[in-house]
Amino acid sequence: MSDVDEGGLSSEAQEQQPAVEDQQPDTAYEQEAHMQQAAFLASLKGKKKYTPPMPDENTFDTQEEFVKSLVPVPISSIPEVDRKCPHCWKRFGETDPGYDNAEDPVKFRCGHAFGEKCMKEVFRLPIPVKVELHPLSFGSGSRGAKLVSDTGVKSAIGSALYAYPNPDLK
Repeated sequence: MSDVDEGGLSSEAQEQQPAVEDQQPDTAYEQEAHMQQAAFLASLKGKKKYTPPMPDENTFDTQEEFVKSLVPVPISSIPEVDRKCPHCWKRFGETDPGYDNAEDPVKFRCGHAFGEKCMKEVFRLPIPVKVELHPLSFGSGSRGAKLVSDTGVKSAIGSALYAYPNPDLK
C-alpha cells in the first residue's frame, strides 16, 4: 500500500510528476496553465483526504434492495414546485408526444422524490454479457497471420513470439 500525503497524492504519483517549479512553460497558454496547476496544488496542502461515509442502519446491502425500497407516491402528494424529477427534469406525469415515458414519483427512505424510471435506470444492475474467447492462430492463412502482416504487429509482438515461439509464424 502506498503512502498518501496530506493532499491525497500517493508517493508514487509524486515521484512520477516533476515538481511544478521544475517545469518551464514555453507559451502564454502554458504559463497560464502552469500558474493554475501551481495554485491548485497549493490549495491541496493541509486538506484531509476524502474518506467515504461508513455504512449504517440506513445503508442497503444491494442495489436491488434499494430499488425495491422505492415507494410510489401520488403526484398530488408532492408540492407543486417539486413536481419534476431532479434527475431528468421531466414533470411528473407528463409524456413526450408519441412516447410512453411519463415519470411517476417515488420516494426514498429520506423523503426525497425522484422519477421511478430514472431511478430504476440509474440504479439498474448491469446486464451480464457472455464473451467467448478463442485462441488466435498465427498459422499460414489464419486471421492471426493476416493481422500480423496487415498491421505490422509482428515487430511489436516480436519479443512475445520469441518468448513463446510458434513454429507456424515465420
